[in-house]
Amino acid sequence: MQRLDLDGVLLDEADVTLLAGMLRAATSRMNATWSPPAQLLTARICDAAARFESPTRDARITKSADSGGSGTPLPHDLLDSAEAARILGIKPHAARALARRGTVPAYRVGDRWLFPAQDVVRRAERRAG
Repeated sequence: MQRLDLDGVLLDEADVTLLAGMLRAATSRMNATWSPPAQLLTARICDAAARFESPTRDARITKSADSGGSGTPLPHDLLDSAEAARILGIKPHAARALARRGTVPAYRVGDRWLFPAQDVVRRAERRAG
């Protein structure tokens, strides 16, 4: 098992969108003037949410960029336990158990496990034959 100590927070698309909406609502409701660092953070979160909400965003382009366009995992691609389990042909709780035992390299980030895509694919290929 490898533990990843991050100086940050990993948010998915839904979390970013929710957080941006909450910040916008709080700002308008309180008619608040935030400190410069808070203004910068709010702007970054709202910009990220706007990219997710953009009607011109093309999922095919995002998917292609994520995989280098070849479908081959990039060195730093990470999978959550559900994605890793799907590739390995097991249930998500079994993938987390493999991570806890150190059988598959994985990182504990908060209450989630993240698996390097290359290691998961390599293990699945080894087990397939």
